[in-house]
Amino acid sequence: MTIYKKILNIFILTTSFSIIADNTCCPTVPSSQNLWQPHAFSAYSSTNLIQIKDAYTKTCQGQESQDRLMYLTFLGEYKQSFGCKNLGSLPFWGATGNNTMTIGTNDGLSDLDAYQFGMGDVSTTGSISLTPNVQHFGVDAQWYYMQHTSGRGIVAKIDAPLGAMRITTRLNEDPATLTNTPDLEWTPPYPAVPNRPQTLSAAFQGGTFNENALKSQSLYPVTLYKGKIAGCCSQTEIRLADLGLTLGYNIFNDDRVIFMLGAKVTCPTGNVPTGNYALEPIFGRAGHWGMGGEMTMSYRAWHNDESELRLWAQGELLHLTSGRKPSFRSFDLALNGKGSKYLLVQYYAAANPDLNATPANPTGRFGSFITQAVNLTTFPVISNIAVEGSFAFMVDYVRHNWNLGLGGQVWGRSKESLAIDYCNAITYGMVNLNDYAVLGRQINANNDTDTTLTYCEPLAKINQSVARQTTSTNAFPEQVKDARIAANRIPANLDEALDICGAQASRAITGQIFGEFGYTWNDDIHTPNISIFGSAEFSDQKSAMVNLWSVGIKASLML
Repeated sequence: MTIYKKILNIFILTTSFSIIADNTCCPTVPSSQNLWQPHAFSAYSSTNLIQIKDAYTKTCQGQESQDRLMYLTFLGEYKQSFGCKNLGSLPFWGATGNNTMTIGTNDGLSDLDAYQFGMGDVSTTGSISLTPNVQHFGVDAQWYYMQHTSGRGIVAKIDAPLGAMRITTRLNEDPATLTNTPDLEWTPPYPAVPNRPQTLSAAFQGGTFNENALKSQSLYPVTLYKGKIAGCCSQTEIRLADLGLTLGYNIFNDDRVIFMLGAKVTCPTGNVPTGNYALEPIFGRAGHWGMGGEMTMSYRAWHNDESELRLWAQGELLHLTSGRKPSFRSFDLALNGKGSKYLLVQYYAAANPDLNATPANPTGRFGSFITQAVNLTTFPVISNIAVEGSFAFMVDYVRHNWNLGLGGQVWGRSKESLAIDYCNAITYGMVNLNDYAVLGRQINANNDTDTTLTYCEPLAKINQSVARQTTSTNAFPEQVKDARIAANRIPANLDEALDICGAQASRAITGQIFGEFGYTWNDDIHTPNISIFGSAEFSDQKSAMVNLWSVGIKASLML
């Protein structure tokens, strides 16, 4: 068994090294990440092992002499998140790094300034928390072909996972109190309280204020089109995801030792991120191609006339490369910190030769407007993951027609690598970010003396900015700049403007325990089998993954 131990050690060491390796070109602290890439339903060596092991060991009367064997399996499984570990901290940027943020003003004492969400000033602070619940349901139909029922031979396998993923985001808020202090020095005045989002939850969902009432004012058309949070609603995605093909060879296949090694490809048939919502459900590998290898090993450790004890191992190692397009991602601004994707920015109309700021009025001379940055910083991307791997080990006790198995699995993937997909960005209307300035609280509009203000705050944070300057005669605070100067606006170079590294999915690793109990009709020529199984999966503290429990059923037969 020396050769098998060496192969197993090499696989484990290679997988472990690849999983813990981070992309060293991005040493910065991750930004708030709107996309969650889950552990794909098809990427479990544990369920793959439960499906394929009977194809090797459950022969029946009349099958031993045949040269070919075909095996069909249907596996259905339900998964649900549990425990205190949740995804709420992923899109949030609070200083404490958890799933709760405080709502306040621009003094830097809270996690965000309600003003940036069109809510204006607040007189009392509030808080908001995000406690998502994740559910998976899938059915994997697997067709398995062996050239020989014993001895060496070619192996082919096709996987067709069909399923659904549901995320219930569950926003909970202790609202801040809005201050009804419209600034009458500005024309038009700041919208009254009824015309603003009443809560941050409403603002994250796109806003519930009266847009018709704002059309005549148009100072605050702050509506999220990208990066929204679905609130208490559930989002569900149903797909045929990660259609897989394995072509391998049984190097050994006898009563005692089994060893299969093959090449594997998975197709990007799942859904791809749209950027419309944070934590949108993804069924599959987010549109990635998977290319790599797969292996199956078994050793009969003990047997007698009625029983046997087998040790099983199954694993795969894949490189994930960009597949279905366009795949969108929302980015923070590189100079403005976590959560800066939700900062207010103003468009400087190119129709004006001097790019002067004008009142935020779509019917005005230059068509200037104000929006939140995420509506502009959501771009199509090219995503690659160097390696994703899983390895499962199982002890299976068989007595007559019954079997009882217990095992464990380790799964992981390395840090994602992201780049802007410029070809698709142009197709989908890429904007020139240098036409936009980060405002902080420097709303550019005309005052009663019709003096044009051209202020911006290039380094404003989502929770800290300079008080609004109300006249052009004020001496500029150090942070406030002239927005007419291109260098004071967002850089045009996207690699310079966006925190691309911060939006990359971090490395992830999980461990799972699982068990199976089944029955096989060995006297039937098709040896049908049915079994029930369950598992519990745990993620490490540094992984943006959830803990999951699952139950499932498997049915199989030889053809």
